[in-house]
Amino acid sequence: MRSRPKVRLLLSPGAVSPGERLLAEAVLTSRSETPVDFVAIRLRGTTQAGVGSGKSRAVHTGSFFEREWRSKSMKMAPGEHRFKTLFELGAGVPPTYVGQDTSITYTITVHVSIPWWPDREQDFVVPVAFAPVPPLPPSPKVFVTARDGPRGKDPFMELSLDATQIAVGDVVSGSISVQNLRGRRIRGVDLSFVETETITLPSHDVREGQRFRLRVLDGAPTEGAAIPFRVAMPDSATPSFSAGTITLATDVEVRADVAWGHDVALRARVLVSPRASAPRADRGWVAPVGSARQALVWQNVAAKVGLVTDPEAKRMVGRAGRVTVEVSAEQHEDYWLVAKLAWPSLGLELDVGERRWSDALAVSVVRSGDAAVDGRFSARAREHAQAQAFVAPDVLGPLLRFGEVTIGDAGARLAVRGAAHVTEKVERFVRRVLEVAAIFDRTLDRVPPPAMFAADVPAWQALAARLRGRLELGRMWIHDAVVGASAVQIGSVWARGGLLLGSAVIVAIDPPLDAAPAGLEDPALSPAARAAWRELAARAKNVEIRASAINVELEGKLSDPETALPVAELAVSLRRALGGLAAAGPFR
Repeated sequence: MRSRPKVRLLLSPGAVSPGERLLAEAVLTSRSETPVDFVAIRLRGTTQAGVGSGKSRAVHTGSFFEREWRSKSMKMAPGEHRFKTLFELGAGVPPTYVGQDTSITYTITVHVSIPWWPDREQDFVVPVAFAPVPPLPPSPKVFVTARDGPRGKDPFMELSLDATQIAVGDVVSGSISVQNLRGRRIRGVDLSFVETETITLPSHDVREGQRFRLRVLDGAPTEGAAIPFRVAMPDSATPSFSAGTITLATDVEVRADVAWGHDVALRARVLVSPRASAPRADRGWVAPVGSARQALVWQNVAAKVGLVTDPEAKRMVGRAGRVTVEVSAEQHEDYWLVAKLAWPSLGLELDVGERRWSDALAVSVVRSGDAAVDGRFSARAREHAQAQAFVAPDVLGPLLRFGEVTIGDAGARLAVRGAAHVTEKVERFVRRVLEVAAIFDRTLDRVPPPAMFAADVPAWQALAARLRGRLELGRMWIHDAVVGASAVQIGSVWARGGLLLGSAVIVAIDPPLDAAPAGLEDPALSPAARAAWRELAARAKNVEIRASAINVELEGKLSDPETALPVAELAVSLRRALGGLAAAGPFR
């Protein structure tokens, strides 16, 4: 009388890992002599995934691993019989897993085929878990919500991790920064490890698995400040894997909890490995975030291009010849990189800016002759011929790369939309600014004098050199001259449209007076001061005394500024008289 044998299964090792060998021994106990076609020991790895619910629910089951050993036919005598086989698990197979509506299982089936009798088939679950791995090397990285930094009204978040390959149970260090909040009320900042299942059958679906959450900051974060953290990957976390139709991935999620608004969130994909055989000895570097990262970016860029930064690295300064350069970041409706250039005044009443629709037919606009330049910019100046040097295509053409441009007599403002967080963007902007600064420095020497002074330049240059002053050729004005140890200016006074109003001599009063005299008959004036004032008034169109300067107006054009030197000397004498006697009042 044949019978179905009882089945036991012995496994070695008891806990197997991918890449290892599994010895399976089936122990069959027969009560009677029974013919057997074969005894099979089959190891199968299967995935199961469900989508939907109720009548809409669909389930897909698939096999990704299957190995089988089979015996020859035999007669099984009463008693115990043992059958052994060795299975090799590939290194890439996933672990046993149970998710929301998914599973990965390994089963050994022992099948005893009995002719003309019910077969014996018995299933045994085989747990498969990853073995410990060697400590992982550091893999630091910075993640951001926007590659180009904060833009417009969108909040900007940064996350720095000392490792993106993390073993279960390993400690991760990092830093978080939140910027551009624009009045949003933040209740706190959370960090989570979020496991995500992706299945492709029975239909494509992505759903959240386990979530491990930790609040790293209670209350509102300081704009741009770093929020440091150290957190362990939970022991119950699942290593990353992909098996058949199921993929499991883990993200580090940082979320700013916004009251009465949408939360600000950033996710960083990390690779979770099995538990390490030892803690990481070499900790990774936590890159700076927020204001500290911007400071580091600016210090690096400044070092590359030859500029210097201030102690907080909020601006860069330098020089290209006679042109000083200051680069900073500004935030208005959006973020901007801004460069301010300054140079000795041109004296042209130059005004270059964005073209308006009304400039199309305006006769006051100085045109470069280049369609792209004239289509973007409008330039005005006292004399068109003088402005041509600064309005030339080789000067204004390179400015087309900037988002905003304004140019005046003494400097320019150049700006592009963008934040100060990306090294490549900041460096590209600064290098373009320095190129333009070098162009402006060369162009300063191309500015001609006013047409009516074309023949008088040598005389003006000679006096400027003799008085150790600086000649501003654009309006024929000598700055920083020295007459009798006093700072003096001699120059031409212009009206809009190129009309010459006259000439001027200005003598600085340093230190300034406590108060300017009310007039020539002010009783506080000393006799010497009154006499010098009368003599000066006889030679000039007008004399005005302020607390910090004596302004003398002269009639007409100074073809040779040497002729104004006696007036300058007399104004210096008046300055001395105003400050030289101190007995009876503010001018004594």
